[in-house]
Amino acid sequence: NKAKLGPDHPDTLINMNNVAEAYRAAGRTAEAASLHEETLKLTRAKLGPEHPGTLRSMHNLAMAYQDAGRPDEALPLHKEMFELAKAKLGLDHPYTLTGLSCLLNAYLAAGRLPDAEGVLNDTVAPALAITPQSPDLLRARALFLARAAQWPQAAADLAQVIALKPERHEDWQSLAAILVQMG
Repeated sequence: NKAKLGPDHPDTLINMNNVAEAYRAAGRTAEAASLHEETLKLTRAKLGPEHPGTLRSMHNLAMAYQDAGRPDEALPLHKEMFELAKAKLGLDHPYTLTGLSCLLNAYLAAGRLPDAEGVLNDTVAPALAITPQSPDLLRARALFLARAAQWPQAAADLAQVIALKPERHEDWQSLAAILVQMG
């Protein structure tokens, strides 16, 4: 594709991303990170910083950095991706929700629980005050709280998610695991 369409053609960029993800899946983290860096640079230049393709590239590079044991490089990308997605796509968009989850997990992995709680308090809590019946936001908060071993609040949030959308079996499984942790 690169030779035929050019290095910054959207199809070339998608293929570069896919190859980088294949490297990542194969455990070839250095190659994945390097190719994702190149893809993100080209994607930002071609599509702009807020384009969903750019956001996807940013997310994938952050994940590649994490896999390569480079959390100090992953965290700023997670934060940037989340902020851009929230501003451009809204808090309820799947890209934004993924970005939120990854940012919270990155903060937790870095031992920065207060920063994660700040995101929850500044972003998720106000959104839930406006739309308390948002299963996606409740789920995101619940899964983070479970990773932070805040079992009772995580269980309460997931119980509310299940009441709103009982057909998602993953939520039932998550709640069961949390209840086991609670004894």
